[in-house]
Amino acid sequence: MLGLFEEALIQYDEIDALLTQLVINSNHGEPLDCIEVFMRDCNCCDGVSLAKSSQDFLRQLIKTHEANYVDLRNYLFSRQCNLLLKMDRRAWEIAQRTLDFLHNLIHELAMKEVKFSMPTGGASCCIILTSLEVLKTCENECDKEDMVYSLHFALLYQYARQKLDDLGTLCALMPDMTPDSSMQTICTSLSDGIGKTQGSEDLEPNSPSKRLQRALSSRLAFQSLYLELTDRAITIFKNIGRARAAKVLGVDLAQFFRVSVSMGSYLLTLFVTCLKSLGCS
Repeated sequence: MLGLFEEALIQYDEIDALLTQLVINSNHGEPLDCIEVFMRDCNCCDGVSLAKSSQDFLRQLIKTHEANYVDLRNYLFSRQCNLLLKMDRRAWEIAQRTLDFLHNLIHELAMKEVKFSMPTGGASCCIILTSLEVLKTCENECDKEDMVYSLHFALLYQYARQKLDDLGTLCALMPDMTPDSSMQTICTSLSDGIGKTQGSEDLEPNSPSKRLQRALSSRLAFQSLYLELTDRAITIFKNIGRARAAKVLGVDLAQFFRVSVSMGSYLLTLFVTCLKSLGCS
């Protein structure tokens, strides 16, 4: 059975490499005719889901030529991840492949030859959701020692935190920001675009999709997720002796807390002033 999984993984790796090469070649004038059917805009912001229902849904979209390029990429990587898990591969290998996949996807989406667009902030959502899905699955199914002493997991937490930071700035969820109407519209659009490729049975309260939706709708939930990702990255960097990387994230975290406390003090002072103006003692 392991031999069949190995052979299947090789075939998926070859398809993945072929897609990457096609996109690279398009940068030198070669047409993308063979995958033109996937070059369509989308309103979905989903990342990779390892749930069977999501994979079945994406497979059907691909068969009926209704999938977009990110759907195709997400489906292929979900199959690769599931095969790695079935083969009992080390958790760090899954994290390493996830980082490579995400960096390649962002690079490809930025190329002008790839005629595809996502909502503003959609790519960041895709990265965060994929990272959370892989991290959650590895925590449940892999040796935790492989995670807490792995550079690849530290980098995956850090990358997810970076993209959450981008979303926080885009949607004015950072402590020192006040959202305007355009930011609120973007935030609503992103939240509505999450979970479209997943069945209701996969959208349980602690699923990556629900967690990100809560973070987009509540500053408290956003702060909780931001602190969790940062803390996990710092802990692993310390475990593997990357003190400098841990200190850099520590400075970012201190700045985040400083602004949060400053805003809290300001709001408390404002609240007291309002009470006094109303004649309350």
